Amino acid sequence: MTGKQAGQPACLKSFTGQPLGLTYKFNATDLRNSPSARVAELLIGLGADVCGAEPNIPDGNDTGLNVPRVPATPEEVAAADAVVLLMDHPRFDLAMIEEHAPYVLDCRNRLSGANVETL
Repeated sequence: MTGKQAGQPACLKSFTGQPLGLTYKFNATDLRNSPSARVAELLIGLGADVCGAEPNIPDGNDTGLNVPRVPATPEEVAAADAVVLLMDHPRFDLAMIEEHAPYVLDCRNRLSGANVETL
């Protein structure tokens, strides 16, 4: 076997992703047992370059996550190969995300457009 387990996808070395919403619940600051944070950590483990956006946790707070954070700005959204809307916090500008993201995986069924796929 090569460094991956059977059934594991190939390395994502050239993939950049931006998961939006890392907290456990809508509009909260609790990261404990957050499935969203786990998705980001799994992508990082596969070699993806991931920076998550979480507007409910102030910059500088130690989150205990191994996920670098960036704001969900037009520049950051446009720079990602894929944006994954994991938690639809009201502070996310959904229209801006639709306009600037090259691809969006919408796990909350809040977006539409040619660049959006819903889960």
